[in-house]
Amino acid sequence: MLGHTLDELLLAHLKTVPALAALHGYTGQDNADHKLPALTIGTTSEPLAGSDSACRGEVGIIVESEAHDTTAATHGERVKAVRVALANRAAVIAAINATGRLHIYGYAPLGTEPTAGDARFNTKLKYRFGFGPA
Repeated sequence: MLGHTLDELLLAHLKTVPALAALHGYTGQDNADHKLPALTIGTTSEPLAGSDSACRGEVGIIVESEAHDTTAATHGERVKAVRVALANRAAVIAAINATGRLHIYGYAPLGTEPTAGDARFNTKLKYRFGFGPA
């Protein structure tokens, strides 16, 4: 359940970025058809060994754009906006921890998986998060 909370809080945080505000927002729990352009956050998590409450999770942040409506450059700007928003770790951690719903211990980028096809651009950014209850 903490992974779902992380998804919701991280999505809300990223949607405050002007370049991302107009994107449709989804979490990994949403079963709805995605309307593009979209920003989707999904976390897979597991408890840390020896801890009853602390978890580590891999967070996938997917930016999807319709290729008929969006240039590759515009899609790239959206992906860059996510990276820039998450580059200031102290600010992101403080903002999420301030909600009182979750405590972020730290996070680090893991990589990027860009793909194009089916008339869409799709980029998945991966991060490793350490988190627990507030």
